[in-house]
Amino acid sequence: MVKRYDAGMLNDHGGGSIEWWQDYIRAEIERCNDHWESDYAALQAERDRLRELVNKLVDVKSEPDKLLCLLEKEARKAKEG
Repeated sequence: MVKRYDAGMLNDHGGGSIEWWQDYIRAEIERCNDHWESDYAALQAERDRLRELVNKLVDVKSEPDKLLCLLEKEARKAKEG
């Protein structure tokens, strides 16, 4: 799940300066995009890891000993982080 982006409290340092507010909004959008791109990259990596694991499971499904070995190996990886 993608984490929500929290812009925090908006400030009012720009007063009536339109240029300041435009720069402020552009900067906030940039931070927001960076946040989402980071989350997206993490989700893609997790998806790729899961696809690899599914492919391994499909390869060993008819061989119980290999399946057990694979599951134990993945459990060790998960514990190690």
